[in-house]
Amino acid sequence: MKSKWLVFLFTVLFLAIFTMENAFAQELITAPQKVYKAPEENFGFIPPPIDLSHLTPTTHLFGAAASSWDWRALGGVTSVKNQNPYGTCWCFAACGDLESKVLINELFTADYSELNIQACNP
Repeated sequence: MKSKWLVFLFTVLFLAIFTMENAFAQELITAPQKVYKAPEENFGFIPPPIDLSHLTPTTHLFGAAASSWDWRALGGVTSVKNQNPYGTCWCFAACGDLESKVLINELFTADYSELNIQACNP
């Protein structure tokens, strides 16, 4: 007698779940098209006015500025490299900048691998 009730109960539960599955199914609907309207005045953030009247101009602390400054003449630039067919000018520019900064600040020449950096870029 118990097994009949269990079979009946499982059957009712199965049918309830099966029929409720379709009741909770979501319909595919498309989102409404957004229409962008640019504001009439698009100036971005405008900071509040600042009173700078209390500041006075000063002369250079280290004397007059040089009329010209060229790191090539002062030996602060590394050698020119050929990027040939690689098309990685961004990598050569970044490495050249880093190599020059090391040369100027640390006083030794470093030669970093541009192709290694490019190969690690996903």
